[in-house]
Amino acid sequence: MPDSLQTAIQEAVDTWNKCLAGGYANLQFIYTDNINPDIQTEIPFLSSIVDADVYYTQSLHRYLFNSNNYQTYDAVIKINATEDWYIGISDYDVAKKNLSYAAKRAIALSMGFGSSIIKNNRGNIVFGGKRGHSITDHLIFNSNGTYLSSINNSNQKASQAITNFVTSNTGSLYIKQQDSAHGLYAPSTFDENKSLRYLTNANSIMYYDDSQILSPNIDNVTIEILKSIGWSIDLPDNVEIVGENIDSTGVTSAYTSHRFYLSPDNSNITSRQWEFRIALNNGLYQTISTANSQDFTISAIQDASNYKHTIDGCLLGEILFTGSINDETVNLKYQLTLRLRP
Repeated sequence: MPDSLQTAIQEAVDTWNKCLAGGYANLQFIYTDNINPDIQTEIPFLSSIVDADVYYTQSLHRYLFNSNNYQTYDAVIKINATEDWYIGISDYDVAKKNLSYAAKRAIALSMGFGSSIIKNNRGNIVFGGKRGHSITDHLIFNSNGTYLSSINNSNQKASQAITNFVTSNTGSLYIKQQDSAHGLYAPSTFDENKSLRYLTNANSIMYYDDSQILSPNIDNVTIEILKSIGWSIDLPDNVEIVGENIDSTGVTSAYTSHRFYLSPDNSNITSRQWEFRIALNNGLYQTISTANSQDFTISAIQDASNYKHTIDGCLLGEILFTGSINDETVNLKYQLTLRLRP
């Protein structure tokens, strides 16, 4: 796989790393020709050690139970080598598919986002496990209050009840709660790549229409759903670093100063320590400035020659914060992309 693609994938992995506590998955990325869709996720499922009729993606099973006999990889993510991927992270080329964005969505699926429902080799719509339901299946229901997990699954047999449910014939579908933010994509013709795996929420990274990229960041609804199936968030009280007048991409000019602060911020946050650092050509980071103040301002870059430049001609920076909330240590990271062009 070309280095440029590996960089885009690593950006996706790093984004998930800063959101979730602990190792989320042991993933294998394969660069292969002529696949449709252009990125595919193959995920093994395992039964719960508590209830054999409830199953989990291998990554979540490992995270929760840490038992034996796992496959080498928690998921295999295949990437179409013939697709002309956009691999930058500072802008989006709407004429191309964005690899980092696609990889973030694939990683979410590997962690258990979306239903286990599949179309088998005979073209029948069935549950992904031989019996029972996935932990996420238990969160999915229709507008009439019927849960997907109430439909019997015996040896992955197809049934009209399954087909009617997943194609919205029995009502619109939701995951976890019934509102527009939690609506599941369930068209009248089953889409084996998207039905019940993605949301109708255009503000989510898991929005079904992957041609519309509103934000590359992991949204709160996606995090909330993953928390509901067992993942833990590594951000106590949901505190985050905010860049003043910097949008959610973290992209801004290298030639001006920038202020950063915490949101929400209150007197319970103590022992504050800020650090600004920039990536070097050798893969390490150089600390540029530090502070122990309530907020943090970094100066404009005067000389960019000593730092690593991305394929977009940008510098990769990080704003790090360490502190304490109610005697609990907080470690936050803000990914910053500094444009060198006007």
